[in-house]
Amino acid sequence: MAKLLTISSQVMRGRVGGSLTASVLEALGHEVWALPTVVLSTRPGFGTLCAHAFPPEDIDGFIDTLSKDGALGQLDGVMTGYLPSVQHVTAAARAIKKIKALRPDITYLCDPVMGDDDKGLYIAEDAAMAIRDELLPLADILTPNHFEFVWLCGQEDPLAGAKALEIYSIMVTSARITENEITNLLVHDGTVLNWTGYRFENLPNGTGDLFASLILHFTTEGDTPQTAFQKASTRLERVAANSTGAGILEFTSVLASNTTWVCGVDGCPGGWMAVLWNGADQAYGVFCKSFEDVLALNVSRIAVDMPIGLPEKLGEKGRAGERQVRALLGARQSSVFAVPARAAVMAEEYRNACTINLAHSDPPRKISRQCFGLFPKIREIDTLMTPGLQTRVYETHPEVCFWAMNGQKPVPLPKKLKSRPSAEGLSLRRKLLAASGFPIDRLSTPTWPRAAVGEDDIVDACAAAWSAWRIFNADNLTFPETPTRDAKGLRMEINV
Repeated sequence: MAKLLTISSQVMRGRVGGSLTASVLEALGHEVWALPTVVLSTRPGFGTLCAHAFPPEDIDGFIDTLSKDGALGQLDGVMTGYLPSVQHVTAAARAIKKIKALRPDITYLCDPVMGDDDKGLYIAEDAAMAIRDELLPLADILTPNHFEFVWLCGQEDPLAGAKALEIYSIMVTSARITENEITNLLVHDGTVLNWTGYRFENLPNGTGDLFASLILHFTTEGDTPQTAFQKASTRLERVAANSTGAGILEFTSVLASNTTWVCGVDGCPGGWMAVLWNGADQAYGVFCKSFEDVLALNVSRIAVDMPIGLPEKLGEKGRAGERQVRALLGARQSSVFAVPARAAVMAEEYRNACTINLAHSDPPRKISRQCFGLFPKIREIDTLMTPGLQTRVYETHPEVCFWAMNGQKPVPLPKKLKSRPSAEGLSLRRKLLAASGFPIDRLSTPTWPRAAVGEDDIVDACAAAWSAWRIFNADNLTFPETPTRDAKGLRMEINV
């Protein structure tokens, strides 16, 4: 449990600002010392507003008292948020200098709560200039939104802006927004890392406060800036999926440190469809652009419908696990394809892949166009996977999951007819999920564009999440029971 000081607003109703920050960090297990800069009855725009500014000189008084008690040296992190005047900014800067004099290695995160693209500045311009001139030189991490970043550095280009500000790590929220997607940026050590997720409509205020709080949490826990950025972005998206149309951000059940989450993943046209499940009544859909984003999710187990472990030479009817499960599925057995040889999977041109697989299979066989279409995703996983990572990430197959849910009998209806999702087949699989304890009717997921995520992708990801929970509880079946390993040392097995 870290001791964290926050200097920001306190809001009684409509949790935002320092009130949200304290709630989030406490939910994550930290001790929070919350020092208000202003006390509000209600967040702006949420109802009748009564405001009382906390005198800047009182900030000095509280910090001096903590210093006399020897408490400042106990802090593990500091964060500033809403600072309504130059005097508040200056008082915060004095506090941070005192703390850094005692703890030079402490992380100071500056969340420059100043404005946004829709409203422009919503604090006095001289206060915004004071944040730029007095706080930024002290900051280790800066978490502006797009408007705040451009206002502070005068640059749209992230690398040029970061160079102008000379801050160790800058994490820009809502750096780019399209109709369906939102992108955050990390600028660190001369490089730019993008994270793109689904754009949710009708979100409550406070997502920027939540993001900054998560960054402070993960950084204090020892994560690198890159890992903290990925984790905070994906966790924020999970909260957003649970909060659409709500009055305040619904984060407690999602962030609680004592809750175990698992994840089921299915490859989809736009990337990866991930469904997170707590093993009980809560499940959330998250769209990930890359499998690296999947790995950044804060989950205990990941079950993915994609091959892990590639043979050097393809035997008759594929790997042992594929042969075994195919024999169980009856009319559904065609859903399990034989994974080609590693050398063929690495080929990026279809005819070349066929030629290579002919030379690396016994009996010699070519590759179907459908199978070849999966090669980029197979390569993506293979690049990231290690034997150690297989303690967390497992291969599964949705149709085998549904076989297990159906009393270890093949599902009578196909999931697709003529390459298109079957309404009857999907409905049956949803019923099997519900009967097996998965909260399919409570799944929190927006409507993604069909070009990015199909209805069948979501159902398959739910089945994979069901499998991940069985794996977490060691209740799963493994095909084969004693798997062989590929040339990288990866187990070649299918789990349900």
